[in-house]
Amino acid sequence: MSLFNYQTLEVKLEKSTRTLFVTFKNQTSNYVNLEMLFELESLMAWTSNKVEIRSIFFKSNSKTFSDGFNPSILPKLKDNQIIKINEKLQKIVHSMFHLPQTIIFDLGFGASNIGCELSLGADIRIAHKKCSLNFNHTNIGLNAGAGGMGLLASIVGPIHARNWLLSGKSVNANQLGNTGFVLDFYESHEESAFIKEELLDNIYDQAPVARIQTKLGLLNPFINQFEFANKSDRQISKATLTTGDWKHIAKEDEPIKAKSMSYGVKLTLVKDETPSLPN
Repeated sequence: MSLFNYQTLEVKLEKSTRTLFVTFKNQTSNYVNLEMLFELESLMAWTSNKVEIRSIFFKSNSKTFSDGFNPSILPKLKDNQIIKINEKLQKIVHSMFHLPQTIIFDLGFGASNIGCELSLGADIRIAHKKCSLNFNHTNIGLNAGAGGMGLLASIVGPIHARNWLLSGKSVNANQLGNTGFVLDFYESHEESAFIKEELLDNIYDQAPVARIQTKLGLLNPFINQFEFANKSDRQISKATLTTGDWKHIAKEDEPIKAKSMSYGVKLTLVKDETPSLPN
């Protein structure tokens, strides 16, 4: 039985390893929505002072971890709604780095756009051997404004981040493993269960204070870098929305006006303040 009466999340506690299992229910879809983000934010706040919990294990009920934006809903979203989703997601990912628990994500067969960005909050990731991540934000008229630009570069390095975000190619399991983004891969349910059990047992065996301090020590040198990256991502993402590309691409018949394109690019050059969107 779930610990909370969430609509999008199932939360259970495994006492033997003191692990909190969080499953995305995905009863009707495997897309990110505001209800899921609000429930995630609530859960992160609850776990922030539960130091007795050693690890948090995230997985999905479906084969893929998350398909990101719903393509049928996205063209109907207003710019302020997309900004709210990005800011909420960025806050959740940022909070995961500060939680006392070790965060593990099972990416399954993969994720797309903001589903990939959600996975950036994990300390450790496992995945199926056929896993692929698709940072396809630009294909749907957006950019990785919830951490997928600056934060991704901090995790895998700027060269890999450029390749993943600008090439338009999916990132396969070999690339995910070679960059260290994914720790371990599985091919069967039995192999997945073995990897998960071994990993959670290892975390449980660690001295709690030493583990928490190690996670903090790994974060501290990058705090300023993360904060700058978050601010930059928000600014660039907001500028991109001025063109309304996510609506044009869906209709496939409305060219982007040169004036809007020019304005959107200029907004990214503003120094410290993110300007308001034009009416």
